[in-house]
Formats: sequence, C-alpha cells, structure tokens
Amino acid sequence: MNVTPTPSPPEAVSAAPVLERIPASEIDASCRPPLMFYFGSGLVWLFVGTVFWLIASMTFYVPALFADTSWLTVGRVRPAATSAIVYGFAVQTAFGALLWIMCRLGNVRLLFLPALCVAGFIWNLALTAGVLGILAGGSTGFEWFELPKYASAGMFVAYALIAVCAVTNFHLRRDRALFPSQWYLLAALFWFAWTFSAAGLLLHFAPVRGVFQNIVNAWYASTLLDMWLTSVGLAIIFYFLPKLTARPLYSSTLAAFGFWTFAAVAQFAGMARLSAGPVPAWIGSVGVAASGIMVVPLISVAANWYLTLGDRAQALKQSETGPFVWLAAISYVVGGALQIIFGFREVSEITDFTYAELARTQLALHGFVAMALFGGLYYIVPRISQLEWPAPRHVRLHFTLYAAGVAIILLSLLGAGVMQGFRVNKGTVDFVTATKPIAHIAGLSTFGVLLLLAGQVLALKNFFTLCHRASEQTRAYAIDFITGRETVGRSA
Repeated sequence: MNVTPTPSPPEAVSAAPVLERIPASEIDASCRPPLMFYFGSGLVWLFVGTVFWLIASMTFYVPALFADTSWLTVGRVRPAATSAIVYGFAVQTAFGALLWIMCRLGNVRLLFLPALCVAGFIWNLALTAGVLGILAGGSTGFEWFELPKYASAGMFVAYALIAVCAVTNFHLRRDRALFPSQWYLLAALFWFAWTFSAAGLLLHFAPVRGVFQNIVNAWYASTLLDMWLTSVGLAIIFYFLPKLTARPLYSSTLAAFGFWTFAAVAQFAGMARLSAGPVPAWIGSVGVAASGIMVVPLISVAANWYLTLGDRAQALKQSETGPFVWLAAISYVVGGALQIIFGFREVSEITDFTYAELARTQLALHGFVAMALFGGLYYIVPRISQLEWPAPRHVRLHFTLYAAGVAIILLSLLGAGVMQGFRVNKGTVDFVTATKPIAHIAGLSTFGVLLLLAGQVLALKNFFTLCHRASEQTRAYAIDFITGRETVGRSA
C-alpha cells in the first residue's frame, strides 16, 4: 500500500525551527518491529481477558459451573481478566500508540528497536507468569494490582526500558514544537512510573499495615485509570481529531488550561470512593472536592474538541479511525460526568459498593480507553506495515459490536447498581437480599461481553491476516533480492 504522508496536526503551541522533515513512510517503517509486537500481543491479551470475564459472568447464573475447577472460580478468573485486559491490552497497546505519536510529532525515526523488542518480551513474559499465578491462587487481593510481586517487578523493568527509549526519542526529536498530545504522553510516562513503583513498594515489597493499604490501593487503581490510561486516550484524540478533520485545534490555550487542571486534581478524585470508609475524614473530603473540580478540565477538553470538529463530523465518521475516536470522545465526557456525580456524598451513599461503580469503570476502560486505542491501532498498523486492512468491513463491524456491547454493559450495570443501592439504603434488607431481585438486570451485561468478544475476534482475524500477508511480501522481496530479479509494482 502506498500511504500518502500526512503532516502533523496543526496544534503546536509555540513556533520553533524545524529541520528537514523525514518522510512519514520512513518514520513508520522504523516503528514496525516493536509496534507490531505490542499491538498483536495486546489484541491477544484482550481476547484472553474477555474470555475470562465471560467465564466469571457465566458463574453469575450458575455458581457451581466451575466449582470443581479451582483455577476457574470467580475469585481467580475475575482478577485474571482484569490484569489481562488492563496490563496486557490497554497498557501495552498504549505503549505502541505513544511511541508512534512521539515519532510522528517529533519528526524522528524510532530508535533503540532491540531494546524495545526485549522490553516487550519481558513485559509479556512477566504478565503471563502473573496471570498464571493469579489462577493458581497467588493473587494479592489488591484491586487492579492482583499480580504477584515477581510479575510486577519484571513488568517494571520492562517499563523502565520503554520509558527511557521514549524519553530519549523525544529529546532527539527534530521538530522542537510541542503539541497537546505530547503533553499528555510525557505526563503519562511519569505518572505510570510513579504510581506503579509506589504501589509496588507500599503493597508488595515494604507493605504498609492496616487501613493504609486500602488508601494506597484506592489511590493506585484510580490513578492508573484516571491519569495514565486517560492521558494516553486524550493524547490519541488530540492527535487524530485535527488530523482526520483537516482542521487546526481550536485553542492551544484552552488545551493547556485543561491539561494543567487535569494534572492537578485527577490524582485525588479517586479518593472520593473512601468517603464513607474507615479512613480519616479529610481523605474522603479531598476526594469529593477533587471530583467536583474535575468538571473544569472536562468542560475545557470537551469544548475544545467540539469547536475543533465544527461541521466536520461527517468527515470524521467516514474514515476507519474516525468512529472509534468519536465514540471515545463521547465516552470520556459521559464517564467524566458520572465520576463527578458519583463523587458527591449524597450520591456515593447509593452507588458505592454496587454495580453502578463497576458500570462507570467499564465505560472508562472499554468505551473510552479501548475505543481510543482501537482508533489509533486501525490508523497506525496499515502505515507501519504498508498494507491495507484485509477486511475493511470487519473494522466497521468491530466498531458496531463494541459500541453495542459497551452500551449494554453500561446501562445494565448502572440500572442494577442504582436499584441495588436504593434497596440497601432503606435499611430493611441486607446486601445479598437486595441484590437477588436485580440479578437478571445485571446479568444482561453478559450479552454485552459476548458482543465485545465477537468484535475482538474480527480484530484479531484482521490483524493476523495482515501479518501473514506482510510475511509473504517479505519472503517475496528476499527471493527477488537473492535471485537478482526486480520487483515491479510493489510499494517501497
């Protein structure tokens, strides 16, 4: 495929001298080995994690279904599913998108390819050992940090390699201008290292005691989703929205305002979940206040996107990447609004410890983060492989299935959670009794998981068919080179 190089989105915040530009095709080619590995591994982990999620959902209807198989009980399968989806797919795919956007905006070829490939291998090896450890009964019990400490140690080593390579590539960039996408990506590199190492130290290697463990765990889980993954998702949208609509970002000043307010308060918003817990009252109060202030970056970002999009919404939806970016942006706004609403004490008294909180988390993870990553993947892979997607219709069908699945999961869990919370707060029934009447509503989420799984099968088939064609093309080039024949009509 001959891909026409597209210029970086016109979203720079400062003028800076630019050296002679490297062709986009050369930058893409330099990214090919590690990124194809990250994206392929991420899709496999997403499929595995969703299968585990489906198994856990099935036990909702038949609790004794896997009672004789300890590895498939809910207490092991659910944390294994979370770890596979979060660390195998979301974090690893985010690495690939981060490196590519950094190279494209910086006008620099990706360096340190062997180190990045080794880091990817270490990451997947450690994660595999960790997921198997969870299934064998070695879960730590900490939300979103269930991996045994030997797995988290190996993953931190891999991340350190990736982060050093990414920062070095950024330092050596030829285009010295800074874009909003780069702000979020650089901040994300720092936030992941900070939160992952702090949680590992305080929960695994020098564990704190008592209620402080819950505080650290709540801070880590919220920061991982609301800062690291959210930052990468925002960077992807800020990059592709101007590019796909061929319009400059409406306001760099508004983008800067949204970024700094987000960076200042997002890390504290998750503490609102502890407002009714056995922790010092000021911790919950800080979380409630931070959740309220989150309306400022939310409105800033949403307004900037809306004013940038203007009357170009139809052009956005016509591309393969556009619908994913569009839905990711909507999911970010809806999920952010739910986070703010759930942060208030009067609301949290109803939604805490119910399906409603799980609904918000799944919307943020699958509706926003996953959709943004899919949008980036569907744009990046054809360019680094120089091949078209084998089945473009599967891309559109994947979007439809995933959007429907996310909607069903959100509505079923949110409705069941609110009903559950009201019944518990009446004080006349216990938690189990309050849950039984709404079990059939929450159970609808299983159908949503099936739709997600069907979309992932299409994405996997499309990706690995493309990889097979790329390997055939490589073999053909090798044969032509060895025999001395010229290849006619092939892309460079």
